[in-house]
Amino acid sequence: MKAELLVDSRCLLGEGPVWDEREGTLWWVDIDGKRLHRYHMAEGQHEQAALPAKVGSFALREKGGLITAGEHGWALCDEDGSNWTPLADPEKDCPRHRFNDGKCDAKGRFYAGTYSLDNKPEASLYVMHPDLTWHKLLDGGIVCSNGLAWSDDGKTLYYIDSPTKRIDRFTADPVSGRLSGRRTVIEIDEPGVVPDGMTIDEEGMLWVAEWGGWKVSRWNPHTGQRLMIIEVPAQHVTSCAFGGAQMDELFITTASIGLSEEDRLMQPHAGGVFHVHAGIKGRRSYRFAG
Repeated sequence: MKAELLVDSRCLLGEGPVWDEREGTLWWVDIDGKRLHRYHMAEGQHEQAALPAKVGSFALREKGGLITAGEHGWALCDEDGSNWTPLADPEKDCPRHRFNDGKCDAKGRFYAGTYSLDNKPEASLYVMHPDLTWHKLLDGGIVCSNGLAWSDDGKTLYYIDSPTKRIDRFTADPVSGRLSGRRTVIEIDEPGVVPDGMTIDEEGMLWVAEWGGWKVSRWNPHTGQRLMIIEVPAQHVTSCAFGGAQMDELFITTASIGLSEEDRLMQPHAGGVFHVHAGIKGRRSYRFAG
């Protein structure tokens, strides 16, 4: 199965796709380009807005606007990136760290992890609660916190720290959000390929974007078996999310950063957003309850 170009957004580091089922729009960010993107599916209209900082991830808010996690911690803003309101920066004393991938669980809590730009295992995973208090879930031992996905009952969290080249699972407490019982369920052994962002479908299977791998793979977390490959005409595949009217469309973000001129000729739409009708429905993107 092959993904096709949806939006030639030319992102340096496209990331964090979020489907808004209420408005029929797809959101994503260009981390290094400091841009917020939105695509209206029905009209085929692409909008973008400048952001004041690098944003690694974000979520739509129930109250309207966005919560973001980026190089200066968490912040709230309007849908056009304006009215930027900082909340907290738990790693303000670590200038070589920034927030990376993040996502809300079904309770409306926003989980986001950090990334050590020096590739040291000193990053962490945090959760921001709807009352705007936060706590640290995983203290250190992480290099590049990435994909997050929850089981349907909210009792299992699947998690990626990219350089480990594996997907781990935690037992998640649906009430407190705290994690325990970490173990590896999937290992990716392809040279030059690391897992990046991730989503989950209605059957509980994981869809993993593979940086350096030209693809998104569907994995069974119970057996560790790869079930399907979605080919993407861009080498650096960063993340994916389900959406569309029937929730069976997979949206895929990519990056162009670090590509040589020769690479760019071979993949002229790198940094764009691609899509494919996956033949199975996925889980929606949850909103931040704060």
